[in-house]
Amino acid sequence: VNTAIVARGQGIGFAIPIDLAEFVIEQLKSDGKVVRGWLGVYVQKVTPEIASSFGLKENEGALVSDLAPDGPAEKAGIKRGDVVVEFNGKKVKDVSDLTNLAAETAPGSDVDVKIVEDGKTKTIKVKLEEFPDQKAQIENEVRENLGIRVKKLTPEIAKRFNLDQDDGVIISNVQQGSAAGDAGLQPGDIILEIDKKPINTLDNYSEALENVKSGDTALFLVKRGSNTIYSAIRVSEDENEDKKE
Repeated sequence: VNTAIVARGQGIGFAIPIDLAEFVIEQLKSDGKVVRGWLGVYVQKVTPEIASSFGLKENEGALVSDLAPDGPAEKAGIKRGDVVVEFNGKKVKDVSDLTNLAAETAPGSDVDVKIVEDGKTKTIKVKLEEFPDQKAQIENEVRENLGIRVKKLTPEIAKRFNLDQDDGVIISNVQQGSAAGDAGLQPGDIILEIDKKPINTLDNYSEALENVKSGDTALFLVKRGSNTIYSAIRVSEDENEDKKE
């Protein structure tokens, strides 16, 4: 059974094994819908070259290339560059293993995720969440296509960026070569408006993105130091409806 392509997963498609298909069928029979577990990671294949670069003995596992903001994995402490080698006691040989194991685990479950980080193996406990609904997934894809990650501005973050305010929404990361990066946005910028709508909370940010689709241009107003700057960002068209995490 074929399923969707992973966002930013280098165009890799996956097939659902028969045991997962049976799991889905049973859920449809009992609940009328499919509820899948969600780890909140973007992963890619561990090639021999990557295995060598990361000091791995074998080219197995799933390399975390990014994390869903405030997702289960990020909250548990998993980081970009970690390699997942085991999920809840089951070996992860490749990306599809991790995708399927997470999907067939009930949301709310506490699972042990074994990773290799900087050549050392450790186990992190993660509480899975329900796979985001279509609306949330499209919103996540728009965020990815913009190429920025945001966080709630806290006093600790404000201190790190030497800011004179400690509330609002701050850009924590800008992907190199992304639409946002090309438009000049930088980590540490505080988002004041999107399309002339005030942004004071993460909910404001999410609501503003609901109206931004692939191919649209979003007008950001950000505060950088003592200056305010407008930046028009065109969201790349990436066939969002066909790509899921």
